[in-house]
Amino acid sequence: MKFYASVRIKVSKNKDSAIKGPKDRVIGQRIKARVVKNKTAPPFQVAEFEVYFDGRKLDDFEEVANTALRYGILPRYNAKGERTENGRQYRWDNEPEFLAKSKAEVVEQLRKFPKVKDELLEMIQQGNYNENDEVDDEDYSPESEARLAEEVETMAWDEIDEDK
Repeated sequence: MKFYASVRIKVSKNKDSAIKGPKDRVIGQRIKARVVKNKTAPPFQVAEFEVYFDGRKLDDFEEVANTALRYGILPRYNAKGERTENGRQYRWDNEPEFLAKSKAEVVEQLRKFPKVKDELLEMIQQGNYNENDEVDDEDYSPESEARLAEEVETMAWDEIDEDK
């Protein structure tokens, strides 16, 4: 059935992917989906999303924060107040009180300052960022994509050999 499928997706979770709520109870899971095979669109795409067990929907503030941080829309600053790529603070120029040191704090600040969220959302919707500047946890290169394609092909041939 592997060869007849038009799209195959590998769904996985990491060891530290549990989303904890009050009193350290697990309320959700971070899921990573990787397109292993796709005959209708470019393969090897990766999507990460969160699934909550208590029935809640996705959080708009968290999604805006994730996208803004992933594409570098929300600028980083160092301790001296200079804008740098590896700074440890996030600031928004139009709102001087907006200051965060982590992703969780960015979400909290977006809740406090909905005007900043609206500005970021407008930038994201208009595409005022470069999609090639995506900051990903994995080292992506054409070589890594070719290596992954080779691994998938090897796995497919191994399964054919096992079926014989």
